[in-house]
Amino acid sequence: NPNITRRMLAMNEIVDRIGKPATKPIQKMLGDKKSDAFQKIHGLWILQRLGALDEKLLVAAAKDSNNLVRVHAMRVLSETGTWTAAQHDLALRGLQDNFAYVQRAAADALGRHPAIENIRPLLDLRHKIPSEDSQLLQTVRMALRDQLATEQNLALIQNGELNEADSRAIA
Repeated sequence: NPNITRRMLAMNEIVDRIGKPATKPIQKMLGDKKSDAFQKIHGLWILQRLGALDEKLLVAAAKDSNNLVRVHAMRVLSETGTWTAAQHDLALRGLQDNFAYVQRAAADALGRHPAIENIRPLLDLRHKIPSEDSQLLQTVRMALRDQLATEQNLALIQNGELNEADSRAIA
């Protein structure tokens, strides 16, 4: 349905009333090439809420041809607790997407999962941001801030070699 309220109500009904038995049909729907973007997006969130989203489906969503599906794959990563190595790679690849909203969502996801290895890719993206995209700039700044919130990461970056542009971006 084109109406977001109706889609959200339907999604909540599936999760709250049907629950785990909805897992298999939703997984099947996500694997169907005839599924539209809205079906894929809500299917991802249903499976995530039910704790039944497998990595294969998330990878497929992150590589989907539809921009909105890729954005929501990154948003699901933001809401995922502990990442696997493959999920971390998905978020890093999201920073290189050609759609700025996917980049924003990937930067947000990385910001919620601080690790020293996220700093360089975020700095690289920071240097490529078009001047007119203030939202992406702000999201990357916040993600960098969150990477450096732990004293451990801050100490490592201070001891590392940063060029002037990197130092300015971090400052």
